[in-house]
Amino acid sequence: MQNIEYYKKDQFLPGNIRDLEVTDVKLNSLNYRAPEFNNINWGESVVIFGCSNVFGAGLTDNETIPYQLGKLLKRPVINMGVL
Repeated sequence: MQNIEYYKKDQFLPGNIRDLEVTDVKLNSLNYRAPEFNNINWGESVVIFGCSNVFGAGLTDNETIPYQLGKLLKRPVINMGVL
C-alpha cells in the first residue's frame, strides 16, 4: 500500500500566504494577521486561534471572524489564525 501525504509538514504554520489573493493583508513580523505582540494590551484582549477561516484567507481585514467578534464584544480580538 502506498503512503500518501495529503498535507505538507509546514502547511498549517503561520506565513503560508503565498496563494492568498487579497493584496491588503496586514501581517505582523511573525506572519499573524495581528498587531505586533509587544503592542497588544493582552489583559483587555480576546485571542482567537484557528485555521484559515479564522485567519480570513481571501478576505479583507473587516470581513474576518476576529474583526466581527471584536465589534460585537467591543474589545480587541487578536487573530491567531493560520493558513
